[in-house]
Amino acid sequence: MGIEDNLDQSPLSSEHPVESTPLDAVFAFGATAILKHTQSMAAEIEGVRLGQDPEAIHRMRVASRRLRTTLQLFPECLPAHRSDDWYKAIRKAASVLGHSRDLDVQVIALEELIKTITDRSVRPGVIRIALRTRQHRLRTQADIHKCLNALKKSHALESIEKKINSVIGQETLEVTRDPALFLMASQSCAGLLAEFLMYKEYIHRPECITELHQMRITAKHLRYTLETFSELYAERISPYLQAIRTAQTLLGDIHDCDVWSLLLPKLIEKETEQTLAYYGTSQPIRRLRPGFDWFLENRNSFRAETYASFVKKWDAWEAKGFWPALLGVLTQ
Repeated sequence: MGIEDNLDQSPLSSEHPVESTPLDAVFAFGATAILKHTQSMAAEIEGVRLGQDPEAIHRMRVASRRLRTTLQLFPECLPAHRSDDWYKAIRKAASVLGHSRDLDVQVIALEELIKTITDRSVRPGVIRIALRTRQHRLRTQADIHKCLNALKKSHALESIEKKINSVIGQETLEVTRDPALFLMASQSCAGLLAEFLMYKEYIHRPECITELHQMRITAKHLRYTLETFSELYAERISPYLQAIRTAQTLLGDIHDCDVWSLLLPKLIEKETEQTLAYYGTSQPIRRLRPGFDWFLENRNSFRAETYASFVKKWDAWEAKGFWPALLGVLTQ
């Protein structure tokens, strides 16, 4: 299982007490990372509450992922008897943010797609899909307010920041090339890389929707863990991080199309029921049907193109011995 699988399935725990003095290299590194991501997450709260900038949710969601990753990697930086509750509050908020962010992405993609449609018979149906998706997103804003209120009530972010600051005091924490840090980075990243590569057998099988989705999740875990330790490796790790981001993005686009293939039939069924209830007949839905069919075909076509791009990229990485080279960088 990957780092974030653990994040989503089990609370943070540690058998080690918080160390105060002296601050060893691993503790100092972890404390710095935790403090940074805690502050980044807190900085987006008001923007997310306002709901006017979709990027605010994106930034807060990413900060929450990075924070949970560092909390898992460095549990000794916080007291175990409190960190479980803080962690759960952050995870719960991240779940709500994730759902709303997915809807934001769908709305943005639909709005951009509508701009390109010239067929008048198609536009009404796609516009209706965009409308229903936008309405769904607006309804989730109430859930966002609830989750932000719950996060505030938990005092998770404030408590983490206060605890880290109380331990590090006025010390300036600098990244050091300590062997213990490299060992930790090597073990954490190499394990996730091995898990990532376990999905190789499904790459040339486009019908393996679940496995490709799991590969994307593992790519995300690997990316955030590599980013956590990227300072240690400087530029040596940059091309590998870029490749993993690319894999995550392409697999994410494939998954988005797969989600639409499941959502659209349900949306059409609900739209038909509402039309029948309002008009007493389902006849008006015929005006929307060409757009519904076109959009599904468009998403299937986009999936095929994106999947082909991913396979081409992957084959090129394999031909270059890209992943063994990454393992070599990690374990030097």
